[in-house]
Amino acid sequence: MKIQFYSKNVELTERIKDEFKEKLENLKKYKGNVDVLQIRVDVSRDQHHKTGDVYRVEINVDMHGKVLRSVENSADILSALDVVTEKLLRQARDIKDKIITKRKRGQ
Repeated sequence: MKIQFYSKNVELTERIKDEFKEKLENLKKYKGNVDVLQIRVDVSRDQHHKTGDVYRVEINVDMHGKVLRSVENSADILSALDVVTEKLLRQARDIKDKIITKRKRGQ
């Protein structure tokens, strides 16, 4: 699993990168049915908000024939990461369930 990090207006420390890698490791449990080729993580900080920093976390997961994508805006990078990974895991679970259902039906 190859993970690429891109950042705009924010410095990604090794601690934050490790948090991302740890959360995205949960996608490996769906590897038997869906092969993860590449993950792209985009983190940016919007500067046009008056009430403080707003971080945008976008994760794109490239698979064979499928792309999972999730975007979240939050005041904290790690809280946005939690929401984004939950969305990705739900999408991966849905794909896995569809594959299993098709196998059971004999299609």
